[in-house]
Amino acid sequence: MTGTNAIASNSAPQRALQSLAPTMAFCENGIGKVEAEWPARENLSMPTDTHNDDENLHADADLSPAMVRRLERASAEEKAAGPDPLVDDPSIDLDMYCRVMRLRMAACAMARHRIYLDMNYWIWLRNAAFRQPKLPVHAELWRRLRELTKSGRVFCPISYPVYSEVLKQEDTSRRRTACVIDRLCGGICIVDQLSRIRVQLSHFVWTKLLGDRTLKPADRYVWAPASHIMGMGHAEMHNWPAEANLKQQKLWLQFTQYLRFSDQLEQMQGIPPAESDNWWHTLVLQHR
Repeated sequence: MTGTNAIASNSAPQRALQSLAPTMAFCENGIGKVEAEWPARENLSMPTDTHNDDENLHADADLSPAMVRRLERASAEEKAAGPDPLVDDPSIDLDMYCRVMRLRMAACAMARHRIYLDMNYWIWLRNAAFRQPKLPVHAELWRRLRELTKSGRVFCPISYPVYSEVLKQEDTSRRRTACVIDRLCGGICIVDQLSRIRVQLSHFVWTKLLGDRTLKPADRYVWAPASHIMGMGHAEMHNWPAEANLKQQKLWLQFTQYLRFSDQLEQMQGIPPAESDNWWHTLVLQHR
C-alpha cells in the first residue's frame, strides 16, 4: 500500500476494511494485469460501433433480423481474433472481468462529450424522429443530435430511470423510443444506482482508508454496454466444474454486450405498460 495515511499492511483494521468490499477486484496488480491483456484484441468491434443495418432499422418492423446479423458479425470477429485470454484465465474472476468491460466502455464514454437527457427529451426526440414534432425546435434538436452522434463527438447515455420510464409506454411507443435511444446513446449506459453505490464505497475504502493510489477515478467504473442496463446478469451452473462455470459466465457477458437497447425491448411485445417504478415488474419482463 502507498500513502502516509495508509493503514498498516496485514493489520486487523486493514483486513476488516478489505472485507467490506472483497469482490470489487480493486487490488494493486489485478486491474493493471487485466487491462494489459486488452490491446491484443483491439481489432474487435466495440458495443458502441454501429453498422448500416442499425442505422436503417425501422422501429415498426421486426427487429430480430438486424439483431441476428449483428450478433453473427460479433461472433465471427471473436472467433477470428482467437481465444480471449481474459475468458480463459481462471485467475480473472467474474467481478474483475466485469470491471474491465466497464473500463473499456469508460474509455469510449470519456472520449466524447456526454449529454444527459431526461424522459421528456426522449419523448420529444421520438416524436420528432417519426415526423410528429410537438414544436419545430424538437425537429431541429433531433437533427443536430443525430449529426453530432454520427460524428462521434457526443452521445446521450441512458440510465435505469429512463429504462423504467420506457417500460410505462405501450408497445408502439416503447419500440419507437428504444430505436431513438439506440441512435443517440452510443451503445452505452450508466450502471444502476446500487452498482454505483457499491463502486463508490469500495473505491473510497481502497483509496482513502487503505491508501491505494493505483486506481482510476471511481467514475470510470460506472459505464456499461446498453444491454447491461439491468446489470451484468449471468447464469450460475452449480453442477459444472468451477472453471467451466466461470468461463461460460464470461462468454455470456461477452456475447450480450453486443445487444442493443431495442433488442431487449423487442422481447416485451404484448406486455402491458408498467404502472409504477418497481423491480418486480422489471424482473418479470426480463425473465419472461
